Amino acid sequence: MFNIPTPPQPSIVHPYALNTIFVGQKNRLTEISHWYKKGRLLLIDAPGGMGKTALVWHWLENNPDKALTSKNVLWWSFYEGGATFDAFLVHALAYL
Repeated sequence: MFNIPTPPQPSIVHPYALNTIFVGQKNRLTEISHWYKKGRLLLIDAPGGMGKTALVWHWLENNPDKALTSKNVLWWSFYEGGATFDAFLVHALAYL
């Protein structure tokens, strides 16, 4: 199984390899920061390949409030080997 840190340490199970230069989306990045500070649910919905993962990963790694937003984060990708929904639930519940 995965090593599960204790909150507020972030749990980055499957790091994202952002292998291109990220440009634009300044409004979306600001929107994500506002959402995080309010502690509400945010749904980012778009077809596959539109850059949802890159957007959120870039925000997580580069936002101005990194000291705040590196806490209580669970990052999970279902594209990795062994990343089943059951494994996610076990990890998420253990982390929380």
